[in-house]
Amino acid sequence: MAAWELHQIKQDNLSIEEFVAKLRVLVKEANYPADHYNRFLRDFLVFGQKSDTVRKDCFKEGNELTFNKALSLAKAEESANKQFHTMNMQSDIHALSKATRFNKGQSQNTSTSFQSYANTGARPKQMQSTGRPSSFYKFGACKYCGDNMH
Repeated sequence: MAAWELHQIKQDNLSIEEFVAKLRVLVKEANYPADHYNRFLRDFLVFGQKSDTVRKDCFKEGNELTFNKALSLAKAEESANKQFHTMNMQSDIHALSKATRFNKGQSQNTSTSFQSYANTGARPKQMQSTGRPSSFYKFGACKYCGDNMH
């Protein structure tokens, strides 16, 4: 039964560590020869991998591919995907925060608002020495600290 399950196994939503742990248990339960243990782990890791990129990289290695090399490729891909996802989340949050600040700045109609300077293209004297373009100040001063430099 474990051998059949090994041929059907896919990574799906498991992390690479969870997937490998499951593979190790199933390979032992299937009673494959101990001297071929790593070869079976390697093969099932490659074919059960959810990432086509990792699978292609493993195929490029050819006969030189070991279980440890396949595992390191899979871990590197998983780590890169997590970092990419985190960066996208932060970018989305920053864009949302920026849009919220811009909308709040438009709804405030005060004569001291830096928004009015951005609309006219003129900058107050305290901004002229910073060397920043006038578009940098279009959102105005921070409502929490009053600083206009972020």
